[in-house]
Amino acid sequence: MAETKRVRRDSLLGPARARREWLQREIAKTDAQLKFLEDHIRAQQERIEELERVGGEMAAARDFLVTLQDCREAHETYRLRLARDLEAT
Repeated sequence: MAETKRVRRDSLLGPARARREWLQREIAKTDAQLKFLEDHIRAQQERIEELERVGGEMAAARDFLVTLQDCREAHETYRLRLARDLEAT
């Protein structure tokens, strides 16, 4: 039902405005995901520091940190693409 209302509203606004609004929503979601990833990266770095202090196994923790950092990079790239699209719209 909500999707039907959005489609009708978008058709009244015109495709360019609807696209701009979608891009703005997508950028906001991406910003929230980047904040979430930053929090997780910081926490993972703290776990690794703790493992170093107690002499624990760090290989898996470091691998996971790299995965989080790769995910952050992908989100940053996506956000840049969205921002460029928004600027062009």
